[in-house]
Amino acid sequence: MELLSAIILILGVFLIYLILIELYTILFRMTGLTKEKSKFQVISMITTAGFTTSESEIITSSKVRRRIAVAAMITGTLFSVVIISLIINLFTKIQNSSNSAEHVVWIGVAFGVFIVLLILFKLPITTKLFEKLVEFVANTFFHVNSNNNVITQLDVYGDDAIEEVTINIVPDELVGKTLAESNLKARYHLNILMVQRNKRTININRDTVIQKKDVLLVFGPKKLIERFFDQTQEVQKEDDMSIKNTITVIDNYGDDAMTEIEVNIVPDELINTPLINSGLKRIYDLNVLTIKRGDISIKVDKDTVILEKDIVVVFGDYKNMEEVFVNKVNASVEQKN
Repeated sequence: MELLSAIILILGVFLIYLILIELYTILFRMTGLTKEKSKFQVISMITTAGFTTSESEIITSSKVRRRIAVAAMITGTLFSVVIISLIINLFTKIQNSSNSAEHVVWIGVAFGVFIVLLILFKLPITTKLFEKLVEFVANTFFHVNSNNNVITQLDVYGDDAIEEVTINIVPDELVGKTLAESNLKARYHLNILMVQRNKRTININRDTVIQKKDVLLVFGPKKLIERFFDQTQEVQKEDDMSIKNTITVIDNYGDDAMTEIEVNIVPDELINTPLINSGLKRIYDLNVLTIKRGDISIKVDKDTVILEKDIVVVFGDYKNMEEVFVNKVNASVEQKN
């Protein structure tokens, strides 16, 4: 019976090992990774093989994925030690046993039980219950909310990427607006290549309106895609206007200056307004030279729109800069309060 117990124990631990691989794979998929990439990375972590590819950057670049990865690596290390100990124990018991026929029978019984349990785990009802458990674990320990938009990286081209976005929360800039009205191309340099609705690909044009549960294929700067569609990021509320715009002088030229402006609050006259219509050049004689959005320096043209959190390099009359980006903003905040 000791031999049977040892065999059952090692197969039970191995079954738990397989379940953990599925668990961590689902967790990574909930954060937006494809199934293939998720499983490959999980097996590397769980088996402690340490196989590294450029794809590992998609793990380290996300705080949530790093938490999951740390848990997977710790779990994998512990189970590797346990499995090695159990295998050594099993061979010891086999060597101490004198009945070879007994070995065959008990090993056959144990493997039979293992196969039955494996089949039960793959049943649809079991899979559904397991996914519910994983969702609970994700929300409780890793703060992965399945109700948020899911962004899946499909391919990378330098700073740009093609990503699949499952819309569970429609971004405010797209609510009730057509693609033409949202002006995604000018504001974020994002191109929506395809929209899948109810598992069917629909024809997209300037009048298309994005809806909840749509699946989008988006091309553009990777960090801007994530900034726009990631609804888990904290958004500044209208009633919390303690953060003001800041102007840093790079160089002075008499009354003119080269400055870097951190735009925490977009001036009213610049909200959703392309530079050509904003009056910055015509009225205030201010020239927007570059805009840093996230970690990306975007190309400025007549259709560019200034957004919150942009860092804008501006040349022109310093007093006019203060008037547009500080004085008018402060006056607007006071009126709202």
